[in-house]
Amino acid sequence: MSPFEVWSLVAAFVGIVVNIVVFAALAWQIRLLARQVNLAQEAVELDHERRRKQATQQAVDLFLSRQAELRRRGIPFDHDMEGVAEILTRAAAGDQGANQLISEYTNLWEMLANSVRYDVLHLDVVDQNFGRRAIVVAELYRPWADMIRSAAENPDLMTDLDWLVDKIRARRGIQKRLDETDRAVAARPQ
Repeated sequence: MSPFEVWSLVAAFVGIVVNIVVFAALAWQIRLLARQVNLAQEAVELDHERRRKQATQQAVDLFLSRQAELRRRGIPFDHDMEGVAEILTRAAAGDQGANQLISEYTNLWEMLANSVRYDVLHLDVVDQNFGRRAIVVAELYRPWADMIRSAAENPDLMTDLDWLVDKIRARRGIQKRLDETDRAVAARPQ
């Protein structure tokens, strides 16, 4: 073998080694880039989740303000069984003021549930702030909703609140709707 052939083989071998090293370095850089992209995506998702929770908390504040206004106008507290029974009785007797208040109150809850259903508000935050109360409100005002559903032939009334309550029950492991005895227990203040 001539010196030219030896040097040619050495140069080829060095070229192959250099190419392997460059390829390995490039593969390592691509792996690092993929990891950075994944970390950036996770950070964006975490930030989005945090912002959604923050927006939900702001919506909760607005909800509570609107609820306080309805309380001043005559909607009883959710744990006031006698007050709720009284306003429901008035509404069933045809009192338009009572019907209007109940309608506004249940619409407020329906709006909250709708926002959770369509992923505008965060279910965790709503469940933590209103989970128990949502179940109680859905149960206490169900007779009124059933009356309006049948009278107005509106089967979609309070369906989003029912959906939210079903989600909350599933999260909390509650299997059944409340019966009359359970309603009295559930309506007690926490």
